[in-house]
Amino acid sequence: MSIAPNSVKEQQRIYALAYSIAERAHAGDIRHLPDARPYFEHVQDVAALMPTWELKTVAILHDAIEDSVKKPDGIKVTEDTLKTAGIPLHIVAGVVAMTRPEGMDYAKYVENVVKPNDLARAVKLADNYVNLKDRIAALIGGDLSAAEKVNKYGISLQILTNPKK
Repeated sequence: MSIAPNSVKEQQRIYALAYSIAERAHAGDIRHLPDARPYFEHVQDVAALMPTWELKTVAILHDAIEDSVKKPDGIKVTEDTLKTAGIPLHIVAGVVAMTRPEGMDYAKYVENVVKPNDLARAVKLADNYVNLKDRIAALIGGDLSAAEKVNKYGISLQILTNPKK
């Protein structure tokens, strides 16, 4: 179920709401890369690649649940807090699909949780691109530990772009 195409103002309102939720959820978080930039810049980078407001909204929130799980109420983001805030259910479903269940193998998560959800699949492709760009830069800079992450994102891209299943 999409937001009516003629309601751009409504789409922008929902994105602005999601933006403020994500900004609060990631406040003070730093990327674990040599540049140590604020984590919120990562979700902004992913959202900037998205062609629609729905995809931008899932993208800006794509790490909010997973990364705020240990944060206090009021900052912590859950499926219920997104619903209560008025985020449309199909967008909430995309964000939930972007949230890796604890202990689940990464490849199985991409195949069985992300790939079946069209919004999550598109956002995960962009997330992989941004992560690859950042990790390759780290690898070129001499951080050999980035190679494992580069491989992980490559596997994810392979799963997401395979037309089977």
